[in-house]
Amino acid sequence: MNLLLEVLDDESGGETDAKVEESPDIEEAHDKVIKAEKALYDNLHATTDTKMKLMVLNDRKAQKKEIDHNVASVATETRSQSLANFLGDMWKDMRMFATPFYKEHLEEKLEDPGGTGSLSHNLPDCPTAHC
Repeated sequence: MNLLLEVLDDESGGETDAKVEESPDIEEAHDKVIKAEKALYDNLHATTDTKMKLMVLNDRKAQKKEIDHNVASVATETRSQSLANFLGDMWKDMRMFATPFYKEHLEEKLEDPGGTGSLSHNLPDCPTAHC
């Protein structure tokens, strides 16, 4: 490693301050590690978000409860129960027809969330990423 260590004597207290200057190679490598970590964490966040969407998509009771709540809100705001029921039926049909395609899309997204393969291989094999 090309580290230049300068020890400066502090005239007031006799203490020493160590100042480390990093070479451009080390700075470049450090920047690459930081970028790889950021890409990995973004990928992990996207994967977690996709898994959460799949979990919500599979929860039929929660979907029915959400639609019923929206129907009640529309009925209150418009003072038209028939309009609210019509919209509720439409929302149920939309979910019924869209769910299989959306589920397939989410599962494909889980297989390769960023389209970049495994990002963890870009990080060094040390216990801490900043070694």
